[in-house]
Amino acid sequence: MQDKIISPYGRGSLTSDFSLCLKDIISDFSEFPTEDMEKVLSETKIWGIDSNEFQALSQLNNGRHVFICKGMFVLIKFITYIVKISDFLLKTRESEFIIIDNDEVSEALAFLCAGYSLTINAIIYKDISLIFNIPNVLDDATDFDAQIGYKGAIMFLVFHEIAHLTNEDYIFDGRKTTDNRIKELYADKTAFFSARSELRDYFFSSYMFFMLGFAFAEVFGARRIDTHPLWIERIHNLAEMLEFPNDLEAKEIARDFLTRTEQHLNKLIKANISGSKISSDITLFSMKKELAAKIIETIAEKTRVRQ
Repeated sequence: MQDKIISPYGRGSLTSDFSLCLKDIISDFSEFPTEDMEKVLSETKIWGIDSNEFQALSQLNNGRHVFICKGMFVLIKFITYIVKISDFLLKTRESEFIIIDNDEVSEALAFLCAGYSLTINAIIYKDISLIFNIPNVLDDATDFDAQIGYKGAIMFLVFHEIAHLTNEDYIFDGRKTTDNRIKELYADKTAFFSARSELRDYFFSSYMFFMLGFAFAEVFGARRIDTHPLWIERIHNLAEMLEFPNDLEAKEIARDFLTRTEQHLNKLIKANISGSKISSDITLFSMKKELAAKIIETIAEKTRVRQ
């Protein structure tokens, strides 16, 4: 079968090692899919493409096929670890600071901004070399949580692509839509409800950090509004479906996070358009890639020494 399937990107070959990696992730998350999705998943071929593209797609070709580029996998893992390590630094090294452009910035914020700055540049310039394996400074428990986070995001991505195949007619209110933006939102929704109800809130949080990387990149020009909704729209689309039946506090926390994120993005948009400095944490997102890489390496090394 592999001989008959050609990479839809026209470059990069199907790699058995990466395909096996994806199959291992799906196996690790065997409790996530609903019974319906579990059946569809068993009938779908999941392929890893040895390509640096930050993309994934699905295709009907003698059965259902989902293709995920290795670049997308690397990007998801990078963003997840950036967020987890930043959170780890905030909890364990909150009093530690680093000097950037004569300003004193907390290590946690500097690490997060440097990571997102590299993510933004990698997405805009399609340069995978900007995102690398971050030196791991996490304890075992937090590292395990990070692994679950990026693997959960990969599962969401797989479910999303399968949704494009299972909902190929896209009938809404008795009419077929040709609006690709609506199709993307609907695929997100289908993917969300393809996870068992007790796991959906956690499923959302895994994918959310990955989406935020693209949301920040859109601020600096990486937009596909003709074919895709803005990532902040996609986050809100999924957040509307979150259910915290016995935990109103959790629901308020989720809503507050999204509100603050959207406000932060709007500030970034204004800063990017005007070129003005609004605050140090805003301008840090557009730091030069060499500085960003140096910050990550320096803070990681300092953290390792302190441990």
